[in-house]
Amino acid sequence: MTIERAEEPSCFVDISHLPLAKMRTSHRFSAEPGGTRVDIGIEIWGPLAFLWDRIVARKLAAGTAEQTRAFFAHAETLP
Repeated sequence: MTIERAEEPSCFVDISHLPLAKMRTSHRFSAEPGGTRVDIGIEIWGPLAFLWDRIVARKLAAGTAEQTRAFFAHAETLP
């Protein structure tokens, strides 16, 4: 995985290097009343993109809300 872009504190973008495909995941953070809004985007391309979309990307997209809640819950326990 490589970090394509990081703009503290508002976003970061990483690229996963899969066999015959790449997957870009963008994470954008914005302040909202009562908390932080997190928007996540997933792009996948390459000859086997259709396969990785079904195996990885759709599962990631379906689980992002729970993963984000777990991430923030863990961050709140740190000193």
